[in-house]
Amino acid sequence: MPIIQRNFIILCFMIIFQSGYTQNETGLRDITESEKTTISNYIDRFYASNFQTYKDNSFGLDVNEVLTKYDMRSQNLLGPIRNQGNCGACWAFAAATSYESSYAKKNGILIDISEQIMVNCTNNSSCIGGLPQIVFDAWAADQQPILDERTEPYQEANKSCKPYKSAYQISNYGVMDLNYILPVFPKVADIDIKKAVHTYGAVTTAVYAGIAFINYKGGIYGENSKSNRPNHAVNIVGWDDEKDAWLIRNSWGEKWGENGYMWLRYGTNGIGTGASWVEAKKIPGQPDKDNAPETDKVGVVKFGLLSQVNPKQEYEEFTLTIDGKIYNWSITQEMPKVLRRIALKKGTYEYKLLVKSIANTKKGRKMVMGSSSGKLTIEKSQDLAIKWKQKLKGNIYKIGFEKVKVGK
Repeated sequence: MPIIQRNFIILCFMIIFQSGYTQNETGLRDITESEKTTISNYIDRFYASNFQTYKDNSFGLDVNEVLTKYDMRSQNLLGPIRNQGNCGACWAFAAATSYESSYAKKNGILIDISEQIMVNCTNNSSCIGGLPQIVFDAWAADQQPILDERTEPYQEANKSCKPYKSAYQISNYGVMDLNYILPVFPKVADIDIKKAVHTYGAVTTAVYAGIAFINYKGGIYGENSKSNRPNHAVNIVGWDDEKDAWLIRNSWGEKWGENGYMWLRYGTNGIGTGASWVEAKKIPGQPDKDNAPETDKVGVVKFGLLSQVNPKQEYEEFTLTIDGKIYNWSITQEMPKVLRRIALKKGTYEYKLLVKSIANTKKGRKMVMGSSSGKLTIEKSQDLAIKWKQKLKGNIYKIGFEKVKVGK
């Protein structure tokens, strides 16, 4: 059964700053039957009809590892607050924040991408409404470019779509709130949203934005009413269990709320509805600070992992957790072979390795994921080659290691 089968709506409030905050106009946008089919087919094909298993295995965090509070602002993962102005483009701003934060998380660089190109070029979307997931799907299918803001600056209006070569790419995206799409699924759990924010970056969500929401000045806010369906797109960028609240980022300028942010109580205003994430690609070959480890210290050795892509693989990304540190690198057809070395003291270590591989098939792009965990005993400098060993379920495989000599 296709994953995405039911429409969901995001209605964007547009705020202009006059004597106070006023609702200028609203935009209502339904997902079309054609879009439902396109997205469901893509997700089913890309994740081999196994998205739930992928989601359960992709976060790299156990429940007891999730922090009681987290704020992306302190991690240098968010740019300045934006203002959508007199245009119902909350969906584009939410999509942009998700991508920018993921890119910063992956590559350590804050970028500012163009919302205007989304308004101009996203199918059936404009200043009267849209959906972040439609943008993500267009990016995944290479049907719409991701540009820097300076290339196509925001104009608060619908403009013509111009052809551009994309400056950035995504590896994948996912819709977590399966309950809103198919009621047979349970509602998305708060713990899964927290894991996604920690793993990927800002999560897009729909919320109900009524008059009280529009006039929010600060503090912890929340309202509940079954008749108030979500109608505005924002981003979840943190949480605080002591406050019992999410930290959300809006696109109504710094004069709204707490400098553009709000503390929204868990379980209120439809928070989590349509929750989705997008993952930017890691820049191939970008080193971590200890890419050339020093081993002059007594008892310290070099440990290396060799990875390479085959002709059908477009992109492969690796996340290794060992000795309390996380190492992340990627390879592509342009850089098909990488030896990632780190310095470790002699000893036995608990480790986790997650590999995400995107392959080009006759039916389109497909995600394959490999994982390995356990203990590694390292008594001397050595290099190991990463090997795909055994299919576990759907598109999930077991990863193994083989000894290899690659020189200094």
